[in-house]
Amino acid sequence: MTPANLTTARQRLGLTQAGLAPLVGYSRDQIGRMEGGHTPIPVALALAVRALCILGADPAQWPDMREPNHGLRCRTCAAPVDAQHLDPCEAGPGAVTAEDV
Repeated sequence: MTPANLTTARQRLGLTQAGLAPLVGYSRDQIGRMEGGHTPIPVALALAVRALCILGADPAQWPDMREPNHGLRCRTCAAPVDAQHLDPCEAGPGAVTAEDV
């Protein structure tokens, strides 16, 4: 991820540097230095920002990670994914596999 990519992703999420910082575990100053190209962007931050782009910036909209299956559902039959519902899905191809969990 380049500094420009980081800035663009943050802006598309509708966040300021100060708003992004607590969501990804960095300070506002660190985000500013990374966006300015003065500090390398760690892979962990790039992954966190990509996750935010998928999940959205509002933690209230994220899957409930307290659920035993972390809110994951089978892509084929929409059943909750758990130890009993892995590959192969009785509903057919496209089921969530152990690698997806």
